[in-house]
Amino acid sequence: MNILIKQLKENGFQILVLSSEKNSVVKKRAEKLGLRVKHGVESKIKFLKKFLSSNNYNKKNVIYIGNDINDKEVMESIGLSVCPSDSNQTILSISDIILQSKGGDGVIREFYDYILGEMR
Repeated sequence: MNILIKQLKENGFQILVLSSEKNSVVKKRAEKLGLRVKHGVESKIKFLKKFLSSNNYNKKNVIYIGNDINDKEVMESIGLSVCPSDSNQTILSISDIILQSKGGDGVIREFYDYILGEMR
């Protein structure tokens, strides 16, 4: 398991990879990292509402990292929205935190450093 993911989990984070992608690459990568994953999701907001309710999670305690327009509804409804620097302009405009990293280029590392730094 990736050390960053492991340390986030050790600090109490529950991690879910939520993707609209239908190919199995996302699923395989998430499973390799030991993460829960739901891929091929048509409506992320509907899925997330059901997921939060069935797990008794408060949406105000959710941190969501997204980069494209299909993430917008979720990002507007949760506690903290985060995006990479090369995200869709609409996503950039609604995000609470805009990372310096581009998608696929250190986003998790930067987020990890930011969030755990805030917790210290």
